Amino acid sequence: MASRPPRLPGKRSAALTRQLMAIPEGRRTFLQTRMLSASERGDCIGCNQQGEPLSIEGWALPVTLESNGFAAPAEFCDCADGVSFQKRIQRQRREFVQQDMQMRRTYAQRLFGPAFMTHPSLYERNLETWPQEFERQEGVDELAHLEAEGERIYIAGIVEDYIENLNFHHIRSKGSQHGLCLIGGPGVGKTGLISCIEPLIAQKGRFMLSLYVPELLRLVKNPELAENMLKVMRTAEVLFLDDLGNPLFADPVSPEVYSLFVCVFDARLKHNRPTFITTNLDEDTLEEQFGTYILSRIQTLCHMFILPGIDLR
Repeated sequence: MASRPPRLPGKRSAALTRQLMAIPEGRRTFLQTRMLSASERGDCIGCNQQGEPLSIEGWALPVTLESNGFAAPAEFCDCADGVSFQKRIQRQRREFVQQDMQMRRTYAQRLFGPAFMTHPSLYERNLETWPQEFERQEGVDELAHLEAEGERIYIAGIVEDYIENLNFHHIRSKGSQHGLCLIGGPGVGKTGLISCIEPLIAQKGRFMLSLYVPELLRLVKNPELAENMLKVMRTAEVLFLDDLGNPLFADPVSPEVYSLFVCVFDARLKHNRPTFITTNLDEDTLEEQFGTYILSRIQTLCHMFILPGIDLR
């Protein structure tokens, strides 16, 4: 039987060869001796014939668990077999992420029911179609109107920056917040703007849990659901709480609601998990309803902006 022709070695193979030659001959293992012999024949020793990267000991590199739960080698060989193996791993990673995302979405939809925000046109939303300009109202100074439109354009740019970098580079000087809180009247586009983030975050392999707060507060009254809901909200990679607070009531929230948001915000702050919030309430009214502690947590979690505009619905 004819032997397999040598595989053209790459940089990784050359680096391993140098490391093996630095080991005294009497201290090399049987596998290391075989690796050096293969290298001398012009064969790649950076990986095996299946393309799996090899360690200096001659064994396949152990896989490492990535943050999303996928297991893969920490590095790959740069020969033809190694590159082919790496592409196969990348394809498997994409499939794993897609399946994981679908499982999370299905579980969240079942757990949160009507509070889980799903839009038929969700993946059609984008920053290009989000209305940055709006009609000037009667009695509004033109300069004030242009300043308001400029603020909408600026805030949309902040969201775009986050989508591209999963961080807020443009406003880093304002603090280390990992989220965004948009304050504004009904219909100005707060929910639509934040919803633009979700499909693009999904493309990057991350899950954004979007919840409609008024419906959520009705559901968490069920103690059998509340514990699981709380766990998911605390650990979600990205959390979007839409319509926080009730503009029709000035009374403080109940102890149960207060405890819920304290637990969620404290956990997300501790682990630097991005949190997005929309509300019709200004900061003073948020403090009246939720208390100083929760407002402080929101301010620490989120960059806060007032989104000007008119009811576009």
